[in-house]
Amino acid sequence: MVTINRSEVALQNLSDRQRGAAIQRYMDGRFQHMYASPQFLSIFGRIPQAARQYTASNGNAVLTALLFHVEGPDVIVLNEQIALEKEEIEQFVEFVFQENPSARRVLFPAISPHFQSLSCSYSAILWTSDIVLSLPETEKEYFAALGKSTRNSLKRYGSKIRKDHPSFQFEVIPAGRVDAAVLDTLLSLNRARIEKRNQSADIGENEADCMRRLLEKCGFIAVIKIDDQIVAGAVNFQFGSNFFLHLLSHDSQFDRYGLGTLCCYLGICECIARGGKEYHFLWGQYEYKYRLLGAQRDFARLTVYRSPLQKLLRSGLHLNPHFANTRYLVKDWVIRKSLRRDSSKVSSRLLFDVLHAARSFRRSAAALRGAANTSRKSAVMDRQ
Repeated sequence: MVTINRSEVALQNLSDRQRGAAIQRYMDGRFQHMYASPQFLSIFGRIPQAARQYTASNGNAVLTALLFHVEGPDVIVLNEQIALEKEEIEQFVEFVFQENPSARRVLFPAISPHFQSLSCSYSAILWTSDIVLSLPETEKEYFAALGKSTRNSLKRYGSKIRKDHPSFQFEVIPAGRVDAAVLDTLLSLNRARIEKRNQSADIGENEADCMRRLLEKCGFIAVIKIDDQIVAGAVNFQFGSNFFLHLLSHDSQFDRYGLGTLCCYLGICECIARGGKEYHFLWGQYEYKYRLLGAQRDFARLTVYRSPLQKLLRSGLHLNPHFANTRYLVKDWVIRKSLRRDSSKVSSRLLFDVLHAARSFRRSAAALRGAANTSRKSAVMDRQ
């Protein structure tokens, strides 16, 4: 469950510019999530020019603040992966409908589903997730909490790579001191691994530029070097007391050392040393996240309608929320079961083998399709 931080920001005797900065600090302190931060949203181009700001205060202090924009009949909240109380949601929705007579619904793209039932017409569908690790006080406590096999793997990989490569170094580069070449190297390593699987790179130049700009302001990069060359790295941003893994990559030549997981673990230890409260692996259900004690946190797509009639008119063609939530949970269960082999029961082992084989088949099929497309493109170029 997401904890709601009830911090307040004093507003009295502030200029408009200071007031805006104070409200941004409030959002970072209240939500403590990258996807809810005005700084992240601004740098990554997720705030439309016509975006508006909602602020509820008791006169001298901010009680709730949100960014939103209007698209025709829809009002869309820009802060994502947030937690709000029932009263806060209803007050915001009432304000929006009063200020925008043509608005028919208010959309929260990713909100914690742990709010009390609303008194207005709405639907909430489980939509996305974040894998979150609650950080202990010390690195020693964290290592002790890991599973036995994970502890043994980290020890074995750490010892083996240091033995085989005595020049092994782990280095932390703080925000504001990151050389552009460092991030370029990590992006190249990530691109090479993706292309090796015949997939398209998911980080374009625009996103890479946004990462560079954000690294000037917050977070750090954790890198592993061998012979003074970067072979692995993790880009971590910080918002409030929480850290967020935005990019993890390593040289595939060092796969036998579990270098990606090792680098991620060392980066988490740095977050603990910095007094972090949570480490967010973000979306993507990969085994290493759970091995490093990440726990899944689900978020809902909440839609609040102006009236029951609007709900009937606009949601009639969509999936029933109960069916959609059940489908989400079943899909999530299948993915989790296919990640790790549970040896406690024969049925569990058999289920893992079947699901893992299905995932492997899909990946192989995708790789073959990618290779075939590449071959066709090459043939066309040769004819030209």
